[in-house]
Amino acid sequence: MNVLHLPENIASFISETVILENKFEGFKSKGVTYTNQVYDSVDYTGVEIRKKTNYEIKYKPKWFFFEISKYYKFIKDVIWADVIHWYWSDEIFKNNIEFKIINFLNKPIVVEWLGSEIRIHEKEVEINPYYKIESAKDKEIISLFCNRNSILLQKKFSALGATPLIVRGASITYHVIPSLFKNIYTTRHRINVNKYRSILINKDNTKPLIIHAPTDKNIKGTAFILKAVNDLQKENLNFEFLLLENMTRDEVKYNVEISDIFIDQLICGGYGMAATEAMALGKPVICYLHDASINELPKNCPIVNANPDTIKDVLRKLIIDKDARYSIALQSRKFAEEYYNPEIIAKELREVYKKVIN
Repeated sequence: MNVLHLPENIASFISETVILENKFEGFKSKGVTYTNQVYDSVDYTGVEIRKKTNYEIKYKPKWFFFEISKYYKFIKDVIWADVIHWYWSDEIFKNNIEFKIINFLNKPIVVEWLGSEIRIHEKEVEINPYYKIESAKDKEIISLFCNRNSILLQKKFSALGATPLIVRGASITYHVIPSLFKNIYTTRHRINVNKYRSILINKDNTKPLIIHAPTDKNIKGTAFILKAVNDLQKENLNFEFLLLENMTRDEVKYNVEISDIFIDQLICGGYGMAATEAMALGKPVICYLHDASINELPKNCPIVNANPDTIKDVLRKLIIDKDARYSIALQSRKFAEEYYNPEIIAKELREVYKKVIN
């Protein structure tokens, strides 16, 4: 089965999926991302990076050869593929030529939405009380967390005959409009847990290191975390706190490795790759999960649920209770090994692809 992963490597999803699938028999997977900017926070291993437009030579003779080559490579890749696994964006080329090519060649599409591009503000308000409060205070949160064009985006992919694939526990499923699609499948975050060394916390550490690494402070609820940390410091509790900003992916990973507690977010209602990686490293993870996300996850998910109202009490307990920290750390690694087992994920994806192809 030839699987072509396109076009944006958001949160290293294409990289992780291509590497995972190519380890198992029955897969030949290729990842291509179209971008003019490469990010230090993203892993591009196994992904071919292609420029959307070469601005250095635009409208010069070489530019025409670049454009011809760009389309030729794309058509060649689509011919090779049995199924297209699409992420995030709704276009690569002008006038959506890529979808015309895919449809002409009769290739099925699995579309995986990962967050803000699919969330609908009005729906999120219904299920997430903390998003409701914060978005009312700061309208910028709406644009960061929700795409007001989500319905149009879904209608577009529905017209293309695409099949949605949604990560469980990421606060996304509720936003997909069932009436637009014949089938909707769910999956889990892609992470090869075997490449993450389990660096369990020191059970006897009386001064735990707490880490928070926000990609965006507003939607991660960083202000509430900082206030809780400040209040607990005034209580003379013995702990360290690091706010990780403007770091490369490797730098963040190193700091998480040496930490004792990882705080993900307090507003979004679901968890992403950062929390997943922290669990794989054997860390207690604090994160706000609303009911819709909780209902999608196994009962043994060890994430410590906290919100802006409870973060101080939750954090205080984990700072004081070293046995609880260690127990949750063990549960985190075990959960990652079981739930993010590469073989299980590969089998899950293979079944989705087979159904879509048939």
